[in-house]
Amino acid sequence: MMKNQIYLVLLLLCSTISYGKINNFKQNEPKKKTLKSILPSNQIPVDFRVFEKYGGDLNGDGKIDSVFIVKRTCPEIMEANQWGQLVNRNKRGIMVFFQQNNQWISVLENLSCFLSENEDGGVYMPPMLSLDIEKNKLFVFYSHGRYGSWSYTFRFNKKKSDFDLIGYDNTSMYGPAILSSTSINFLTKKEKTRKNPNKNINPQNPNKKAFVETWRNIDVDRIIQLSEIENFDELDLP
Repeated sequence: MMKNQIYLVLLLLCSTISYGKINNFKQNEPKKKTLKSILPSNQIPVDFRVFEKYGGDLNGDGKIDSVFIVKRTCPEIMEANQWGQLVNRNKRGIMVFFQQNNQWISVLENLSCFLSENEDGGVYMPPMLSLDIEKNKLFVFYSHGRYGSWSYTFRFNKKKSDFDLIGYDNTSMYGPAILSSTSINFLTKKEKTRKNPNKNINPQNPNKKAFVETWRNIDVDRIIQLSEIENFDELDLP
């Protein structure tokens, strides 16, 4: 009889411990991740990888959208660069995702509009590509070190579910000294050019310059869409 009582006590004790473990496990279950903590990396096409990630509000709804620079991984295009090094020449592209109804929606996909980061830069390095999101606009920015920089400004077009090219800026430099700059507004169809007339520029005194500013009207038949750009390096602008 004593053995049966001890057995029942042990059985109840084990049941209580097991129940406590189950309840404790349920309480400590990881909560489902919120949308803000999840990036839509699972929507990247096969044979592509995420090269760079950017976040910001592109459509003015107050939510953080995701922009990826992606790069094809297979098949790899391996070529020798100007220094004889074997590098990957696969092109890069862009993907844009918006937050809608608590999920990520693919808005734009252009998988080969950027050249490889290993393109031939001539006597200098190839231009550095980066993106920026500011005031609901997307900026595609190229920097070529001491030779200058150029950028493209895009704005989301809700009707077309695409991005309009609304601006272009280019700065030509000699070291720290600016030689000239051009700014184009495709909406107003205006172009502003600033040139430094001083041909004997001293890089040690980059601020000693007097720019000559000129304006001109440009012909814009239609606004270029980001989805249709095959190669930024061959983009035909006015």
